[in-house]
Amino acid sequence: MIVTDESAERLADPAVHRLLIAACDARGIARPVVLNLLDRGEGWPASMPTIPPHVLERAEAERSRDYATSDMARRARRQRTARALLWIVGEQARCADLAAAAETLAKLLAADGR
Repeated sequence: MIVTDESAERLADPAVHRLLIAACDARGIARPVVLNLLDRGEGWPASMPTIPPHVLERAEAERSRDYATSDMARRARRQRTARALLWIVGEQARCADLAAAAETLAKLLAADGR
């Protein structure tokens, strides 16, 4: 995946998280499996390079006692993680765009789940 100004803007799009969820739903992958991948890196395909540790780091705001604050921080981290994971998959699998990277990751997750 060649990173241009346009693709960098698309990487910053919060809809990337929904794109990944939709691709996994289409493959029959349960939502908790996807959330575990985004939260803890569980289920990451062995054929892909390891996830950099900073991608899965939690913000201090996620530990807040205020539900709204912690929920917003959790959503932001999941969106950041989804962008980073799809970028890694796109680079490794030479995907044309993020939608293709989401489909590729969903295929890999479904194959590992069998």
